[in-house]
Amino acid sequence: MPEWKKKQIDIGILGLGVVGSGTVDLLQRQKAEIERKIGVPINIKRIAVRNLEKPRAVTVDRTLLTNNAYDVLNDPDIDILCELIGGVEPAKEYVMYALNRGMQVVTANKEMIAKEGDDLMTLARE
Repeated sequence: MPEWKKKQIDIGILGLGVVGSGTVDLLQRQKAEIERKIGVPINIKRIAVRNLEKPRAVTVDRTLLTNNAYDVLNDPDIDILCELIGGVEPAKEYVMYALNRGMQVVTANKEMIAKEGDDLMTLARE
């Protein structure tokens, strides 16, 4: 687990479907408990989605949304990337990009891990 030196942990999320919405909901509902456990505030900074106009199962500030994953990946403030889009591509491309930038990455993508996990873990260790 990284030792956080920042005053706030900024989170970027790729995907706001079923898993992404559930993750955001959990982060919103458990915010105080998570912050108590890690000792610093958390902040969802950017969320990449395919369709900006689609109704969402979770309430988020619409200014957080972008339809360009690289808006999230290139944000210098983001500490943790949550990849929640599913499938192998472009998810692997995004995760590799994030790891190369030094981001911590969390994924719920079983298919990508099953097919590309060795490459991703090697890059993560580097």
